[in-house]
Amino acid sequence: MKQMWEENEAPLWRWIIAVLLSLLVGTVLGWVLGAEVSSLPLLQDGCYLAPERPLLAGIAVFLGILLVFCFTLRMICRTSLRAFLFGGGRKPEWKKAWITGALFFAGLILVQIPLIKNITFDQSAVMTAPVNILFCVLFLWIQTTTEEILFRALFLRIPYGDQVPQLPKGLPAAILSSLIFMCAHLYNPEITTQSGIGILLTAATYFAMGFFMFVSNLLAGGTECSLVLHLLNNFFCFVFVRAEVTALLTPALFVDHTPHGTGLQQFLSTLFVFVMPIVFLIRSSRSTNSTHKPAYRR
Repeated sequence: MKQMWEENEAPLWRWIIAVLLSLLVGTVLGWVLGAEVSSLPLLQDGCYLAPERPLLAGIAVFLGILLVFCFTLRMICRTSLRAFLFGGGRKPEWKKAWITGALFFAGLILVQIPLIKNITFDQSAVMTAPVNILFCVLFLWIQTTTEEILFRALFLRIPYGDQVPQLPKGLPAAILSSLIFMCAHLYNPEITTQSGIGILLTAATYFAMGFFMFVSNLLAGGTECSLVLHLLNNFFCFVFVRAEVTALLTPALFVDHTPHGTGLQQFLSTLFVFVMPIVFLIRSSRSTNSTHKPAYRR
């Protein structure tokens, strides 16, 4: 008879096997899918969709990892992707997540764009904007969901199971996952093209981004907030503004030519854009907790 346990309560060694298999088998599968995608006639040089070729090939790798992880999650950890992301028996609060995302996206537009001093408008991107938006709707969520699984959801489920902790108790996991998220981006050109304090500031920007997205999950009790935040952040970089030197060379409407990548400007703006979402989640979590307080008994 098979050993059974509560959802998201699998032993640690099973989680490790699931993650390693997903990364190894999924990456190989993704390379195969990426090679097939790159050979599509619509994506060859001179075609309308050619700029999306490397992006689709990259997303194919994320799709491979995601597919294998869903399989190993069911077969090895004996839980579902829904329970893993949102908690067993818990209904995800998508309304709260999208309000948080709307506040975050407003911050990107109101804070980041005005701070950019050296920005150019790409007229050719206007023609491809509808295709780029469709691309994001169809494919971008694959990349962001896979990264959220690896960099945040695992750090919620492995130590805490379905019992997502309050903010103070969850800070060690938030710091650890954000450090790993930062280290995974250290070889991005945004960092490798810099020197001195610019490297530290850009790395700190990645840490801050990962940290606040993890905190949003702690406040919401599931991963739906960081799923939305990550998707909207990459959508903003894909369609609206991208850095001149970046790992994600997207056909955005505007290009930021700020010297030496992001630096202090990007780090401070990252802190500011998370102010409204985090304040909203704190107020929302307080009102939810007060609503569910037990009645006073004499």
